Formats: sequence, C-alpha cells, structure tokens
Amino acid sequence: MPWIPLYQLLISVLSAPNTEIIYGRNGTGKTHLLNAYHQYCEQQFEDTKLLPIYIDFRTLDLGPVLPSVALEDLIIRFYRRFLFKVIDRLKQFSDTVITPTFLEKVFGSEAQARKKRIQQSVKRLDAHLRGENFEEQMPEYIRKMEEEVGTASGLSASIGLQGTMSLAGPSVAVGPGINVTAEDTTRELQKIELVYRGLAILEYESIRQELESIIDQSGAQGIVLLLDEWSSVSLSIQPILAEMIRKTLTISDKIHLKIGALYYTTRTSAAIDPPKGSGCSPAVT
Repeated sequence: MPWIPLYQLLISVLSAPNTEIIYGRNGTGKTHLLNAYHQYCEQQFEDTKLLPIYIDFRTLDLGPVLPSVALEDLIIRFYRRFLFKVIDRLKQFSDTVITPTFLEKVFGSEAQARKKRIQQSVKRLDAHLRGENFEEQMPEYIRKMEEEVGTASGLSASIGLQGTMSLAGPSVAVGPGINVTAEDTTRELQKIELVYRGLAILEYESIRQELESIIDQSGAQGIVLLLDEWSSVSLSIQPILAEMIRKTLTISDKIHLKIGALYYTTRTSAAIDPPKGSGCSPAVT
C-alpha cells in the first residue's frame, strides 16, 4: 500500500462533500488546519472547484458568558453576523480568484456574462442582508408564533437550559455530559419550530438560491464553510444555531460544513431523534 503524506490525507478528508466536526483540544492545530485548507482551496481552485469560506465563531458574540438571548435577537444576530460574513467572504473570493481572466480561460465567450451574474447575485444578497424590515417584524412575529404553539409562558424570552434543568420526569441524554428531561426536549423542539418560522421572514430559500447561483456561474462544485471555534458559542445556544445553519444553508447539497470544536463543549442537536440531515457525519479527529 503506497504511503500517503499526512497533509494529503487531511486534504482528502476535508474535501469530502459532507459535513464533519474536527475535534481537538486547545492548541492542537484545528485553526491552523482550517486556515491551511482555506488557502489550499483558494490557490488550487481550478482543481478543487470549492469556494472556501472561513469564519471564526468568536466574532459572533454568542460566547459562554452569555446566559441567554431573546429568540428574535438570536435570529437577527445569526442573520446579521453569520450570513453577512458568509457573503462578505464570498465576495472577496469572487474578486480575487474568480476573475474575468479565470472565467474566460474556463468558459471562453461566456466569461463576461457569468461574471456579471455572479456580481448581481452578490449584490442582491448584500441588499437583502442590509434590509431593515425583518427587524421590525420579528418581535411581533415571534409573539404570534408563541401564542400559536401554546408557549405564552415566555419560551422565547431566553434560549437556554438553565430554567428547565429542575423539571421532573425521566432524564434523557442529548449531548456529551448533558442530561435533560423529555419535557425539556419538547420545549427545545418548540423553540426550533419558532426559529424555522422566524427564519421565513429572512427568505432563507432566496439566500440559498443566490449562493447556488454563484456556485454554478463560477464553475465550482460547492461551497465549503470552515467554521472555527464553534465551542466558543454558549452551549445552550449551539443546538438552535446549528438548526438555523442547517435550515438556511446546508439543506443544499452544494454547501458543506467543516467545524472546529472541543469535544466536551459541543452540541449540534437539540432533539433525541433529530430530523434527517440535521446531524453531522462522524468526526474527524
């Protein structure tokens, strides 16, 4: 069996078209690996056909010191901070790598039209992200959804497990070192339902369609989101955030995640039996 250098092996694993979690203790090289892979995809785009986007989750300001966050505020933060970074990084890549010269080399006479369509998609996404209407609609929309699902007791007042850990009932495991009751699980599923309905205001399907258009027009096979420092996000918020990312982006078979995280402070699913496609593939260690 031929010997394969570790670097090539890691590149091969990360290039697989699926979502993976890269576990490792602090200082073991997760950030270096994700940045190196980002650089590799950028420099070898003609071969990899992958649009890399690196995001440090510490910049989302949802750290462990945050005990709770209003549901509408979480959706807005996700929308403003996470998605805006995705579009901004994609715009930078388009400007520096997917140049008219590159497109002409690959597509010949179609190059100019393809570059124009890419720029139009980026412009529409940017305009959508800067819209103000959803911030005005979100609080009232969440209130109506609370009433509809019978959670007027203040389900959306804060997202977290602190207020539910003492509920009576059989305990079930939902993540590493985390035990909550069946009632807790029901509440979390209700929260996710509220998030899904709230995300409808953001027109997430339109966002995903524009991203897929950029992929197609650039001649790429997909977008790889390199999400670093996932464990810097408050543990109680991680499952909701993971579902938001899944619903907004990774339903597409052209958008994949590579997540850098700490094993014992990572939780990507709120449900015992989550919907198909909401989890991650076996971890890369």
